[in-house]
Amino acid sequence: MEKKRYDLVVVGAGLAGVAAAVEASRRGLSVCLVEKTILFGGLCTGGLVPIYMPLCDGTGRQVSFGLAEELLWRSLRYGPGTVPKRWAKRGAEGAGIPDLYPDSGGGRYACFYSPAAFALALDELIEETTVDPWLDTRACVPVLDGTKVAGVEVENASGRILIEAACTVDATGDALIASRAGAVCRTRGSFPSFLYCAASLEAAREAARTANASKVASWKGGGGANEFDANYDGDSPMADGTRGRELTRWVLESRRIARNNLRREQEELGPDGRHNLYPAALPVLPQIRMARRIEGVETVGDDDRNRRRETSVGMVADCRQADAVWEVPFGSLLPRGVEGLVVAGRCVSADGYAWQVARLIAGVDEAGVGPLAGPVLAAAVVLPQGFRLKGLNDSKKVHDPAVRERLAAQIKTMAIAWAVGRAEVREIDLFNIYHAALLAMRRAVQGLAVEPDHLLVDARVIPACDIPQRSLVRGDARSASIAAASLIAKTARDALMCELDRCHPGWGFASHKGYPTRQHLRLLKELGPLPVHRRTFAPVRAALGLSPVQRSLF
Repeated sequence: MEKKRYDLVVVGAGLAGVAAAVEASRRGLSVCLVEKTILFGGLCTGGLVPIYMPLCDGTGRQVSFGLAEELLWRSLRYGPGTVPKRWAKRGAEGAGIPDLYPDSGGGRYACFYSPAAFALALDELIEETTVDPWLDTRACVPVLDGTKVAGVEVENASGRILIEAACTVDATGDALIASRAGAVCRTRGSFPSFLYCAASLEAAREAARTANASKVASWKGGGGANEFDANYDGDSPMADGTRGRELTRWVLESRRIARNNLRREQEELGPDGRHNLYPAALPVLPQIRMARRIEGVETVGDDDRNRRRETSVGMVADCRQADAVWEVPFGSLLPRGVEGLVVAGRCVSADGYAWQVARLIAGVDEAGVGPLAGPVLAAAVVLPQGFRLKGLNDSKKVHDPAVRERLAAQIKTMAIAWAVGRAEVREIDLFNIYHAALLAMRRAVQGLAVEPDHLLVDARVIPACDIPQRSLVRGDARSASIAAASLIAKTARDALMCELDRCHPGWGFASHKGYPTRQHLRLLKELGPLPVHRRTFAPVRAALGLSPVQRSLF
């Protein structure tokens, strides 16, 4: 059997799988993304579900960031869609989209989009990374080394292939890999349900009247075509899609209901009904909302609404009601009794109504990316009580370098103490980037002229540090001191990369700052790595002709 080897294999290219693959690639890992259809996006594209669920809690507070937000803007790049003005200001400029909804200041941070346009935008996103996509490829069975998932056997037009990886992400939507690896899972199922895109003369007239082509498409359905499987008037049982014959009956029953509804509507339109109303596109994936999910090390439950979870790695809002959010603990991504496997998306460990909410997660709440060159820097800042600074924000949200420099200079002047720590390239290659970043954080704390009473750390815990500390998920958006530290660290590293640019002219370090842009990857391939490049990062190893490093990330 042919074998391939990667740092990470992601099975399932819905939004959760795409987010996992893109983030891992940006951190320098070699990534394989396996998808059984020929489209990225899962139910959002091949399933014809045209709505991106809210990233805010309905009270004006954004709760999901990072790739979840980036993917929302990607959904609008090549097709119609609107975002309320209060939210459009956040991402329209960076996405190359003008102010989308200038007449409205209210509404949730959500949008409707064209599934086909979103599919094309996801193609572009994958092309911007080093992710190796395997389309029209079906995952068959996980390969186990004891209780550890060591890889996945897949099959496509080339035959059966073994993909070995240090870690596997199950983003199948129905916990296929976890289940076949022996993980304990739970199923739920849905009544037959069908949503499809229709073309009609009525919709075309409305599009012409409003000069808005987005109104040409309309959405029709049947069965339990809503969140709670209500209004289903057939006699078919619920199905979870985990058994072949049952799934076939479910799909055919769903289409039969839609067909009967269509026939009735066409008859009401008279002799020309089939000309004036007809299906334009049908989903190629079964629209089962909740199929199978893992029993995780931790579980998101109904009583977790608006409750802090100490191991939280993200947050998701309820699209049906305001001021209702659930934090997603890291343990809900880890199946019990199986190692080397993480789940993402609809199959995370969640119970009851919380499963309805958690299944809408687009991706893990992580905005950081990993350069291929240069040291990793961290900063520590002690601010005076009641500190206020206009414009203070996470450095990733302050796009103008001049503004970042000005804010960083003001912070240094007003702070009680500040320091920058760094971990060198050799330490990144020795310990891995995660532990090297923690080392840089510890050195920054040790460099402070004043020892703080307490530490607030952005989504991590600094090891071997005696000072009491608290990890804050999205800390740079919740804490002034963390936001201030991010600005100092960012400006310090940018200055360092500009110095590297002067030492290595032609490499463009001053512009791309070491990140894996197309220009940077091309130069790596053509010229070979410099001493400042991180030898354990997949694109650098590939340029050296070396195989990927199999190493624990944590």
